[in-house]
Amino acid sequence: MNDEPIISKTEMASLLGRSLTATENTNYDLYLKIAIIRLEDLLCITLPSSRPVDLMLLLARCFGVISTENSLTTDGGVVQSKKVEDFQVTYDNSDQSSPMVKFVKLNSATIAKYSECQGKIRSGRLYGDCLYPI
Repeated sequence: MNDEPIISKTEMASLLGRSLTATENTNYDLYLKIAIIRLEDLLCITLPSSRPVDLMLLLARCFGVISTENSLTTDGGVVQSKKVEDFQVTYDNSDQSSPMVKFVKLNSATIAKYSECQGKIRSGRLYGDCLYPI
């Protein structure tokens, strides 16, 4: 049995475009399992052993969502403003969607490309411009 993860930590960091946080590094296998389960549920597929790079990127971004969710405050809110002496950062909080909802919105094209959630119609009748299964 192979204990190597389907994406190494180095590949994950490259796909995310940043270094893994200490929490991500410590909990890498668990976060990756959660990301795989979420992505398979979202796409209604079992991830293939050889993955195209855009599907790997989708998995990496799903992995990143887990850290984002864990960094939210307990009431689900996000930090709105930070100020240190004369330096201030204010976050755009106009979209209060969950990190997973934002992930789906931002990656909708790739999700649609690989999604098998819609059943394929093998036979049916055409009424107007709609196909109805028999």
